[in-house]
Amino acid sequence: MKRRAVALFSMIGIALVAAGCAASSAPQSASASNIPQAAYPTLKTGSPQRARIDAPICETHDELVAAAYVYDGGGTPDVSGCSALTKGAKVKVLAATVSGDANAVQVDAQGHIGWTKSYYLEGPGD
Repeated sequence: MKRRAVALFSMIGIALVAAGCAASSAPQSASASNIPQAAYPTLKTGSPQRARIDAPICETHDELVAAAYVYDGGGTPDVSGCSALTKGAKVKVLAATVSGDANAVQVDAQGHIGWTKSYYLEGPGD
């Protein structure tokens, strides 16, 4: 009788350890906190916006990437082809995104066409 009890408890212990290992090695389901998504909703082409903060506006997307990296890190970008988009400046969205960068938008800032990040903008800029 004691052997059966020991064998039974041993098997239960092994089963629990195996279940714990299986659960810890199983892929976790995606939770809301680790689902990749754009930082800000995509803006519509033609929509009026305002600069939420001082931000860079650049002639090319590559220049924007360099400027935003410095700007978002707390520095003042000194990137050729970029100028300041001042807080409150009105812009019109010309292109709502660029391939591979969900936050890049091409804007017309009162005749100055360039690229900026959607998270520097807020709407409406009427």
